[in-house]
Amino acid sequence: MINQSFHITGLHCKSCEAITKNIFNEYGNATISDIQVNAREGLITLSYEWILDIASVQNELMEMGYMLDITPIV
Repeated sequence: MINQSFHITGLHCKSCEAITKNIFNEYGNATISDIQVNAREGLITLSYEWILDIASVQNELMEMGYMLDITPIV
């Protein structure tokens, strides 16, 4: 299991959080067992197996007006 956190900007509310979760699940090409999105802190925390296609997720989020920093927070 891989656990990673990322910074994201442009999230404003619970709807933004739900959209972000859906995009990760649809475009990430990984088995995501847990995803926590916090709009206030601009933070996404994931637990997943396999290889996460973070570039595809980033592109989809950008189209929705969100900016994902694909450098994991250590």
